[in-house]
Amino acid sequence: MQTVFFDPLSSQADMAGLISEVTGIPVEEVNQRLENENRNIGSSVKAAFKEAVKTHGAQRFVYNEAMERFYEKTDSFLYELAVWNLNGLKQDMGAWCCDWITRRLGSSRVLSIGDGMGFECLRIAEAGHDVTYFEVPGYCAEFANLLFKRKRAEVHQITDPEKIPSREFDAIICLDVLEHIPDPPSFVEMLKSYLRPGGVFIVHAPFYMIHPNYPTHVAASRKFSGSLKLYTDAGFRVLDGRLLWNPVVLQAPGGKRLSSSVLGKFRLMLGKPYLMTGRESVKPFRIIHKIKRKHQHWFGT
Repeated sequence: MQTVFFDPLSSQADMAGLISEVTGIPVEEVNQRLENENRNIGSSVKAAFKEAVKTHGAQRFVYNEAMERFYEKTDSFLYELAVWNLNGLKQDMGAWCCDWITRRLGSSRVLSIGDGMGFECLRIAEAGHDVTYFEVPGYCAEFANLLFKRKRAEVHQITDPEKIPSREFDAIICLDVLEHIPDPPSFVEMLKSYLRPGGVFIVHAPFYMIHPNYPTHVAASRKFSGSLKLYTDAGFRVLDGRLLWNPVVLQAPGGKRLSSSVLGKFRLMLGKPYLMTGRESVKPFRIIHKIKRKHQHWFGT
């Protein structure tokens, strides 16, 4: 039997077809919405949230019950995340994370928190790791479920946090999630409970991205921009990282002590003052958004 090639990150037809299957929206409309998002990153969620403000009393940058309902009902994140997963910065960060785990930990049991459409989990599973995907119920989780089935990837899926086992994972990856959370310190403590002693936490959290195109980011969390205290207060120690903290690698207490990267810690130190300005200024967002636009790719390019 001939194998049918399927890759939503290189084929617009595959991406649009899978989104259409999940949402019931005609492929032609899906394609138009994808192209609109590509022209104006963040516009899909921005437009949908504007309606939630009118109809449900949602507030930009404030986590409340209206925002929770928005997460449950909207399909707009499918378009934002589809375009973001095509971005060279996202691809590079994901590859760096996967390589770090493979190189430093070997074959590992990995928990991915908030991977949305599931592309990072797919990458890590295809690299030979035992992967668990956690995402809240909704369109993105349904998309990921179909993606894993079409790619025949062995990824465990969980949508109920009560079902995540404690102290069993060698590594947790949490990219672009904490800026959406109302209480990041408690969330980080919860994530630590899923790691085995000495497990690794790989995180990227652009707390500075408080901008109309990202209305579900929590403004109260800007104070964490450029601060490692959020993690060290939970007992983590810094192992490695990149200049703009995309990502930071930390180790949980206990277990075998891993060697840290002097270069990685130096990069984090260099990036800290710039990210700290994000507590009061939109300057980091503006510059990084320009970089993000520069690395924007479209299907097959």
